Amino acid sequence: MKYLQKMIPLLIGASLLHASPFLYPVFPQGAKSNTDSNAENNAINSNDDNNSESSQKKDGPDKNYLEMAVNYINEKNFVLAKRYLQLASASSDEHVFQDASIWTMYIDSLEGKRNMDGPLNSLTGESSAKALYYISDGWQTYSEKNPESRDIYAASIEYKEKLVAQYPDSDWSKLVSMQLVSTFINQKDYDKALKYLIKYIGTGEGKMADHFSDDKAWFYMGKILENSKEYRDLHKALKSYQRVLKNPDSMFFAQARERISSIEKFYHIIPGAWAGTQ
Repeated sequence: MKYLQKMIPLLIGASLLHASPFLYPVFPQGAKSNTDSNAENNAINSNDDNNSESSQKKDGPDKNYLEMAVNYINEKNFVLAKRYLQLASASSDEHVFQDASIWTMYIDSLEGKRNMDGPLNSLTGESSAKALYYISDGWQTYSEKNPESRDIYAASIEYKEKLVAQYPDSDWSKLVSMQLVSTFINQKDYDKALKYLIKYIGTGEGKMADHFSDDKAWFYMGKILENSKEYRDLHKALKSYQRVLKNPDSMFFAQARERISSIEKFYHIIPGAWAGTQ
């Protein structure tokens, strides 16, 4: 708790590096911000780069089966996708085999199926991190369509936290950290929200991120500092929201401007008077 309190003033003066965009087929499960999409593509390509040599050596039918499966997943034709994934899973190419396993588990999670620990045990490293991400994403999508399935929603959060705990340096972990920030802010668990926001920023004991310019991160920091009983600091919350306004194209621009206006009005703060405070 003391560590989190110590980190807040440091975070307000720091900045976060935007994830670089990459090209790769991504399976949309609802609207995502540019930051989410870039971070997701970054994570995907990081895993693919590690296997590029294997991919170059073998571009045969097994890989084609996998590509066909990906196409059908994008079209949400899971019956045909599973047929091609079954063919791809027989591959002697480890990269193809592991990806086939991941996408099979992803489809299963979208259908609300549980008991993924067995298939997960066949994966290692970044493949395991990638699987944890997509399983949790599939379960979240399923629970949104089936609100009564609270156990599936809880499992989604559990797998996201497992991903961050087991693969803290993975790009998949960074992406999931911001999702957990949003989840715990909605649950009004600001202690956990701040914990994962710090992980997203890449801040640890004795280490600060060189950049902190992500609009979503600043907006969530403002939410935490405005609403948390433990970390509440309205002036720093206002500064966080103000950072969002530096980007007029931000999807959080209107919300940040509304929060600034509301805080100033409700707490009788002279508009802009807080700008020069520490």
